[in-house]
Amino acid sequence: IVPAKELRAMGFNLAIYANAVLRSSVKAIQHSLNHLHANGDTLGILDNMITMKERAAVTQKDYLDSLEKRFVTIPLSQP
Repeated sequence: IVPAKELRAMGFNLAIYANAVLRSSVKAIQHSLNHLHANGDTLGILDNMITMKERAAVTQKDYLDSLEKRFVTIPLSQP
């Protein structure tokens, strides 16, 4: 992969690193799964994980919850 600085020097104004995030995500997932398999917990990888608050923001949990309240008409859990 040619660094953006070199591409600029070659006259390019735009570079697309289409699979970079996907490829690094898969490697992070593999690392997490290997750790879970070997250790049975996430204690050793907490610094590589986002918080639950960050997860809620990334997944737009508040918005999804509002859609659920608006459109779900059947009870989600049975007693």
